[in-house]
Amino acid sequence: MSKTQLRVAGKSVQGIAGGLAYGALEIFWRGYTHISMVLLGGICFLLLNRLSKSNRNLALLCLAGGVSITIMELIAGCILNVWLQLDIWDYSGQMMHLWGQICPKYFFAWSGLCLAVIPLCRYLNHKLVPLLSQSSAGAAEDVLQNL
Repeated sequence: MSKTQLRVAGKSVQGIAGGLAYGALEIFWRGYTHISMVLLGGICFLLLNRLSKSNRNLALLCLAGGVSITIMELIAGCILNVWLQLDIWDYSGQMMHLWGQICPKYFFAWSGLCLAVIPLCRYLNHKLVPLLSQSSAGAAEDVLQNL
């Protein structure tokens, strides 16, 4: 595998793992999820992974993560709930909501979740990235297959 293929494979594994983790968290919180939330969770995990590479203060990164997730939630909500009328979530009952798609309560929840996710991303990047870069292409392929 080329370095580009390894990078794409690594990002795919991260996105899938992040999406499945978010889906499980949502099932724990609400009792159910929607497949689109697994996809959105994976995308948000990749965004948080990107943020985790910054040397900035963790509190600032968590706020940036909360903003990023909230923006993604607004985009997904406008497409899935408003345009396609799938009614996956509705924050109309929450204070200061915007079109029933985002609200401060969940912005702060996402920011709080970043307190765990960003250090996790840093840890994974610290442990897995050196392992993959030091390995030969064949060994790195084996590592990815065993994840």
